[in-house]
Amino acid sequence: MNQKDKEIYDFDEIEKKLKSLPEKDLPVDFHSNLMSKIYKSKEEEKMKWWDSILKMLRPREISIVAAVLLLTIVVIAQTAGVIGVNNKNQSEMMLGQSLSNYDSTVSGGMSNSFSGDMFANSTAVSEEAPQAAMRSEKKMDLDSVMNQKVVNPEDNLKIIKTANITLETLDFDGVLQTIRNLSKNSGGYVENSSSYIYESHPDKGEYLKKGNIKVRIPKEQYESIKTEVGNIGKVISTSEGTENVTENYVEIESKTKTLEIQQERLLDIMKKATKVEELIQLEARLSEIRSQLESYKSQMKNWDKLVAYSTIYVDLTQVRNLEIVQPVDKNLMQRIGESFSSSINNIRMTTEDLAVWFAGNIIIIIINIIIYGALIIIVIMGTKKVIKMIKK
Repeated sequence: MNQKDKEIYDFDEIEKKLKSLPEKDLPVDFHSNLMSKIYKSKEEEKMKWWDSILKMLRPREISIVAAVLLLTIVVIAQTAGVIGVNNKNQSEMMLGQSLSNYDSTVSGGMSNSFSGDMFANSTAVSEEAPQAAMRSEKKMDLDSVMNQKVVNPEDNLKIIKTANITLETLDFDGVLQTIRNLSKNSGGYVENSSSYIYESHPDKGEYLKKGNIKVRIPKEQYESIKTEVGNIGKVISTSEGTENVTENYVEIESKTKTLEIQQERLLDIMKKATKVEELIQLEARLSEIRSQLESYKSQMKNWDKLVAYSTIYVDLTQVRNLEIVQPVDKNLMQRIGESFSSSINNIRMTTEDLAVWFAGNIIIIIINIIIYGALIIIVIMGTKKVIKMIKK
């Protein structure tokens, strides 16, 4: 008997012995006990799972996880920023070479569509255009050097000037009109203005106004107009800022010239194209260049306007004349009465301002109450549910 037959014989013997054993009935409560043990085992596993979550929710672990997540976000953001800047710089450096590569691709991949003369002409254009661009750039550099000898360097700077002036006056409308006249006479214009009544006493015929006006002044008249505006009322505060966009302007101007050269070269190549596919590809590239040119020229035009016309913001408040002729001698009761009246007036004015602010922001206040109230209710209900689940 070999090994395999022996194993089969042993299995047969085991089967015979098992069949010879008498069957026994299960205990009456076997099923309920088994289900109880299974349920208990599941509850224990569930509690272990909650215990592990609660351990993870300890302040120390939470702070560590939050710190790691915050650090990861910061690193990713900085990496993305650096990559974006590098890609931008690389794309700008390769902008001048992109069209040459594109020309070679079109000429190589579509040679069947151009005749021998056309290919020679397009190659000549591709070779002569960069040389012409280099010669024009050298000439421009030489001209700029020559001009620097006779032109004040500050005249070539692109500096945007902005001033903010806060005034108080007794004659609101008169001062506002004076500012309008100053801007008009200087060759500037009023960009926008607004005013409103912040305190009124109809019985006295008293209406106090607040407002602001934004004027654009030619840069040559900026300093003188700024001084004159400060002299027509009581100056409460002033601030001034400048932004030098010369470097950005020169960079955009250089990119614009490069794109214009590329546009001319593409137009020359399009004249020699014979297939529709070639024209579609060339037109797509031309569309990209024209879009970039439009964006750059729009930015340069906006800078030119901001540089040519400086901006002056004026915040204007009308006040009443609070100067009162005081007697030389005052007794104690008079001083107390005046102090009390002053405090009552201050309380009244503060209450009026608060009422005006509340009326103007009532909708926003109601919306915030609804939103934050809903969030608080959701957080409370969620917390209660979590506590109940943990207790179970």
